[in-house]
Amino acid sequence: MLLASQHDQHCGASIDAFDNLGFYVLAPYSQIKAGTFGDLITEDSIKRKVKARISVYEGTFDAWFEKTVLPMLARLKLGILAWESVLDALPITVETRQMREFYETCLKFNLVRVQKYRLNSSLSGYSLE
Repeated sequence: MLLASQHDQHCGASIDAFDNLGFYVLAPYSQIKAGTFGDLITEDSIKRKVKARISVYEGTFDAWFEKTVLPMLARLKLGILAWESVLDALPITVETRQMREFYETCLKFNLVRVQKYRLNSSLSGYSLE
């Protein structure tokens, strides 16, 4: 989102100059299946988060929000991709084997994150620790 808005500010191009805009979260399939992200990857969720973030600037970014963020969100393709599908689509090379090994190591630590999320989501909404 920042790249498109920076492009608008620095290059003078509007959001309409982009053929495609997307925001995708890459996550382990197990976290996607467990519902870890819930409704976090939605237009409304992103709109609320950006609005909350800029509210501390007391109106300084309200015009930017209306002129840039809202039109961009209307065109933005949102989604969640499983790391496994991305890794499976890559050719088998030394580098992709290393990426897969790194990913397998990461999975060991992400299991705890899924369990913490489930506890937090049942107590206080969507939060990851």
